[in-house]
Amino acid sequence: MTVPQARRVDVPKVLLDSKEFTDAHYMSAYEVPAPDARSVTPEQWGRATFEGAPAPVRGFLGMGWTQVLRLRLGPRSSREHILGWHLSGPVSTQDDDFDSLVLEGHSGLVATYNIVMVKSAAVVWATAVHFRKPAGRVVWRMAQPVHQLTVPTLLKRAGRSLSLG
Repeated sequence: MTVPQARRVDVPKVLLDSKEFTDAHYMSAYEVPAPDARSVTPEQWGRATFEGAPAPVRGFLGMGWTQVLRLRLGPRSSREHILGWHLSGPVSTQDDDFDSLVLEGHSGLVATYNIVMVKSAAVVWATAVHFRKPAGRVVWRMAQPVHQLTVPTLLKRAGRSLSLG
């Protein structure tokens, strides 16, 4: 079965008031349709998206996260992390139309958040980046094109590996 392409969408309104997105300098969201999306947890989606990527891609991303963005990531083998990103729980909202998970990464340059939102028939991967220093804007300019290519590709791949779509 063919999994539809992930496409860029507006950041869901419910996230715009969350602490992760308030005053963010960069925001993006990608959505992939998945009819049985809620049969899989946000953590499973996050793991399939990042940890399910081919080894060279995981290595490339890890190098960019730690060497370019200088993120202080946790151990990849920890169940409290997804490819080093800290699992910090669901987004705090009054909306129960979705399940969510926040992945956090921080450095002296940026604070970054990836939110996995699982709705009834789709998954949204939303990202917020806060620049802590002017150099954060510079390094994000290098990382942004990679982010915009890899997130939709890996999200679609995750849907295929989870046999949804």
